[in-house]
Amino acid sequence: MSAQAGRRYDALYSLIMTINENRYRVYDRSGYRIWLNVSESRQMAKRAAGLYEPEKFAAIQVVLSEGSTFLDIGGNKGDFALFAGSIVGPSGRSICFEPHPDNADWIEKSIALNEFRHVSVEQFALADEAGEFELNIGGKSGQHSLEPRKRDRGAVRVRTMRLDDFVKAEGIGRIDAMKIDVEGAEDRVIAGAAKTIERDRPVIFLDVHDIGTARLTDLAEHLGGLGYRFTELENGRDSDTLNADLDYILSADDC
Repeated sequence: MSAQAGRRYDALYSLIMTINENRYRVYDRSGYRIWLNVSESRQMAKRAAGLYEPEKFAAIQVVLSEGSTFLDIGGNKGDFALFAGSIVGPSGRSICFEPHPDNADWIEKSIALNEFRHVSVEQFALADEAGEFELNIGGKSGQHSLEPRKRDRGAVRVRTMRLDDFVKAEGIGRIDAMKIDVEGAEDRVIAGAAKTIERDRPVIFLDVHDIGTARLTDLAEHLGGLGYRFTELENGRDSDTLNADLDYILSADDC
């Protein structure tokens, strides 16, 4: 984006913020409707306009079909869970995991708005152990994390659960795909989902954050050992490892 285009974008977003008056409103998206407050951030404005992570939405649409089961891990406002719900239909299932109470409440409102009985939200964090932990509060609603960071603005206690335990307790059958965007706790989620991943070999949409070289290397080796190949989502380039601040689609070799 050129400097001139950037200034125009900033001016447009400032106008959007002023008009919106920091309110939640309903926005029509492809196959679903969603409550969003576009004054929160440019990313929320992009969500409302259908400009947020287009490559990921397109890839999810290819992977899922009627009757599929999808997990949205780290749901924020639930846009991916709702989009998946519009694809899999009543014979499928879309489950959103979002520990922050305010986020989870807005997801519930959007689910009710669409009358999606096959979409649900679970208000706890998936991790590598069950219990109660501090959810560190970021500056935006999509920046909360189990991992402490310098930019945190306090913390709240939230419940955690292992995905393997949840799947067993709920009697969930095959999981076709999952999206993981948990602001630096990716390896903790995958460690708690080891049996489920080995059982189902789901396609994994993974947002990779800066968790340190050693942890990223261990995570890549673990997933590679399970036969997963890594493709950078934005440019379609295959990779032998995982790099921070990139989004990947992970596919098992036998799928």
